[in-house]
Amino acid sequence: MPDSECADADLNPLVDAEWRFLRLHVETAIALQITLATGEFRTGRYMREEKWDTRGWKRDEASN
Repeated sequence: MPDSECADADLNPLVDAEWRFLRLHVETAIALQITLATGEFRTGRYMREEKWDTRGWKRDEASN
């Protein structure tokens, strides 16, 4: 992403860039939880039984 899309002339982050970075941060955290829970990097859909259980991620084989 070019710097001009991230910040204004005073280097203050633009609102769109802030939202993109926040979303990237959240998605990265979820990917890390899945990787640590499953012990592997594999594409696909992952689910968990309990909403707040960060260790209960399982790969949904039916949707892949």
